[in-house]
Amino acid sequence: MPKRVIYKEKRKLITSLASGVLWVTMGMFLSRILGYCLRAVLAHFYGVENYGILNTGLSIMMIVSLVSLVGLNTGIPRQVSFYNASNNIILVKKYIF
Repeated sequence: MPKRVIYKEKRKLITSLASGVLWVTMGMFLSRILGYCLRAVLAHFYGVENYGILNTGLSIMMIVSLVSLVGLNTGIPRQVSFYNASNNIILVKKYIF
């Protein structure tokens, strides 16, 4: 392949990646703003005591979700590579999908 074609493909890939990063960043920023607005509205309507109970429930949910994900980011790749090395494609597909 000529260098010009490879350069255009790399440039297209980098542009696509930068566009995706921009969308994710904007989505996270908008999510944070909407979350803070929602909490302000809830605090206004429910009062101090009920808002405290709501925040306690949200905190417990976050802690449970964090505990449930401990080790998941290293466990799945380990299992996939282990079963891929032993040529067990069925279990590889099971862990991926």
